[in-house]
Amino acid sequence: MTATMHVLGAVLILTLVNACGARKATPVETSRSTDAILTCDHLTAEHHVNTRRMAHLLTEKGAQEANNVGFLLFSPLFLDLSNTEQQEIRALQDRNQHLGLLMTSRRCDGTPVTTVVAAE
Repeated sequence: MTATMHVLGAVLILTLVNACGARKATPVETSRSTDAILTCDHLTAEHHVNTRRMAHLLTEKGAQEANNVGFLLFSPLFLDLSNTEQQEIRALQDRNQHLGLLMTSRRCDGTPVTTVVAAE
């Protein structure tokens, strides 16, 4: 094998590895079979956890965009152009809206106001 074939083989392997680089989106379900048995405290706690998770995903998205700038300059093969965070944020927003409706229908005290986080 020539040096050129080795280089082409290495580029091909790096390209294939890059395709696996972005993490897979794992959006939450809007409603669950257990929703009917959740107490107001459970609903409130899950709403707060989801809100914190959205903030974390926005931070992750910002960090990934910053990494993409560096990768664009030095190694375009490793760019992450997925919209994983956007999918997960949208699913969390939908879940929180559903939780808010459940809390309202059950007349839970301190029903949170559903805030919309920009998923861009």
